[in-house]
Amino acid sequence: MKLIVAGAPLPTLRATEVTDTVSTAWRRVRPNDEITVIPTSDGVAESYVGSGLDDALMPLARQCRLGGPGESRFAHCDAGEILLDYTDVLDGIPGPHSLTSRMVGSDLAWAVGRAGVSRIYVALPATGCVSDGGLALAEALAYPGATESVYGVRGEPRRPVAQREVSDWFARAASRVRNVDITVLAPEEQRLAGLAGIAHTWMMSGMPPDVAQQHGNELGAIAEMIERTPGAARAITFIGARPSSHDAFSGVGGMGLALTALGGHVYLAGEVALRSRLAPLVDTADLIVYVCGAIGENLPSGLAVAAEEAARAGAAVVVIYETGALRKGELPRLGIHGAYELFPGFDSADTPNVQALLSDVAGRVATTWGWD
Repeated sequence: MKLIVAGAPLPTLRATEVTDTVSTAWRRVRPNDEITVIPTSDGVAESYVGSGLDDALMPLARQCRLGGPGESRFAHCDAGEILLDYTDVLDGIPGPHSLTSRMVGSDLAWAVGRAGVSRIYVALPATGCVSDGGLALAEALAYPGATESVYGVRGEPRRPVAQREVSDWFARAASRVRNVDITVLAPEEQRLAGLAGIAHTWMMSGMPPDVAQQHGNELGAIAEMIERTPGAARAITFIGARPSSHDAFSGVGGMGLALTALGGHVYLAGEVALRSRLAPLVDTADLIVYVCGAIGENLPSGLAVAAEEAARAGAAVVVIYETGALRKGELPRLGIHGAYELFPGFDSADTPNVQALLSDVAGRVATTWGWD
């Protein structure tokens, strides 16, 4: 049979290690099967290995150091493309000393200043710890290297910000990135404002309700300023409207609206990482085994792509996932034919050997789902 193994990272295992582990375990059971591996990513940072977007999008990229003394972060650089991955460093909820979006603006200024760069990927967590709505990003991109600024790398702004300043920042920032394609990668949808806005998500993640309400009010005011900037008035989203704080991805990383107002486009990470590589192969495949991290309320975006492509080609899909709440009765509706949880009833005090568990489960999948 013909098998496709698409694997996103798991805790301690890079995407390439995930696909290698599954294919090796499968071959022990069925040595004559034809296996194609696709390291991919759902845009979620896993412990010790990150999001895997570098393996999926830029397997040959080199690391370029970013930031000043004492900072330790890297861009992934390959020909005319650069990946800026913040899925780990900006994860969490805001606190008194949380990072602002200034880091992203400074990194974008560095990236657009490199010769020959035509596309910049900006990978963000769904919510994250940024609470300035992307104003710090716009300021840093508009005035790179400025010795005095309203927003620092961490904490609150040094003073209130006026509409004329915000308009100036976005106008200057937009002019810097006008010749570059900014592709924002998100693990899932997140609105900036409204009942399903980012402040509500922070509250559901443990932020006190009164603090979340204050953040929500502040972000609403910031969103209004961004929407009134001339740059946002000229930008058009894929649905033919101006960027809005109620757009599905406007709250991604706390700065989706700001990046859209600068001309960026937001995509689900799994869509970008997997679709174009899977689609040409699936018509001749019998089975897709998709490996991913935890599954919450929404399917990981790469798994959704695998299910859609398999349905189109008439192939079966089996998912091996870290942990979650998939129920057998839901699988047909989701386009999934089998599901195997790696850590059922996992006690966080344990330290499982993820690779050994994955190998064991993959062998069982080969025994159950392999056919001649």
